[in-house]
Amino acid sequence: MNSNSKPFIISAILFIGLLLWIFQPWVSPDVGGPHVGGPDVERPVATDPEKTNEGETEATPKPLPTKVSSTPLKTNEVQSGQAKENQTPPVKAKENNPPAPPITSTTWKRPKNIGSLKFSALDECSGLAASQKNPGILWAHNDSGSSATVYAFDHSGSVRAKVLLQGVTAKDFEDIALGPHPKKKGTLKTENSYLYIADVGDNQKIRPQLSLYRFKEPELKGVKKGATVVISKIEKIDFKYPNIKFDCEALAVHPQTGMIYLFNKFPFRTTVFSLKNSTEKGKVQTAKKLFAINTPDLVTSADFSPDGTRFVLRTYYKIEEYITIDPKAPLSFKNVRRIASISHREQQGEAICYTGPHTLITVSEGAGSTLYKIERER
Repeated sequence: MNSNSKPFIISAILFIGLLLWIFQPWVSPDVGGPHVGGPDVERPVATDPEKTNEGETEATPKPLPTKVSSTPLKTNEVQSGQAKENQTPPVKAKENNPPAPPITSTTWKRPKNIGSLKFSALDECSGLAASQKNPGILWAHNDSGSSATVYAFDHSGSVRAKVLLQGVTAKDFEDIALGPHPKKKGTLKTENSYLYIADVGDNQKIRPQLSLYRFKEPELKGVKKGATVVISKIEKIDFKYPNIKFDCEALAVHPQTGMIYLFNKFPFRTTVFSLKNSTEKGKVQTAKKLFAINTPDLVTSADFSPDGTRFVLRTYYKIEEYITIDPKAPLSFKNVRRIASISHREQQGEAICYTGPHTLITVSEGAGSTLYKIERER
């Protein structure tokens, strides 16, 4: 072989290997077949923040065991080769570790078309939340470039009302969540039901600070269909990320603790940040970096189950469900397990929510987009 050609051949082999490594997550087989999934055993779930650098250069994380365990993995536990049933035994529980919530099923049925958005104003749906005060109603909003408006509609896609946030300028609304107010008494099912809007989009990574808006969930009883409700009492939570700017499209508020979580938008993994659910005029919080979760592609939406024991992450091509080992503890590297992976492609899926412990609804951007219901096998 000509010695002059060796560097070219070596460079070509390295380039091809890099391409295969980059695109492997997009072509890996679905767990459990199309649409339905159990635990994802081939892709590790999370990265310990103590073993990461600043920014997006996290260290290689450790994989999950084949079965969902009631205790966290040891950080030095490694599983190699093709995952097999019972290949990795559960880690022995420590006495102070609480048991995991019971899992009735980790398998989901195929997504079912239940309707479509029947009003043109919501043409870039970028967030979804299930109402607590108004049974059968969903809350949603448009992406960037729209007004500070939230829309209420039923599961068939028919508009119920429009909510205008007075005095708010929408820069880039990306997600909506339902959660409690930390200083109010009661639960989501009584008087303590609030909506949170995440104005956190930053594609160019140039915004010096970002905001969340919190306001009491409107009760639509007695409101004429299609009417506009004006909300004037709105609280603002300003924050920034530590050391580096991120784009983000996913927000979840824990229904029991009120803790706020953000999941940034980055290829094949999302970094989880937390915020205190508090407002102080003139004060800008610094989000706390918690850990990273490996994902099949970009995370675009998130939501907690009504009891706070599970949460879902929506990506463009999949929906993944996670369980928290201790539901009352903050999300952490040791407190999260992926239990299901659902293949579901939409035109541009950027909105998802639980409507019950065993039901999800998702919708894409675009005028007249289809609403899909996904039910858990029971």
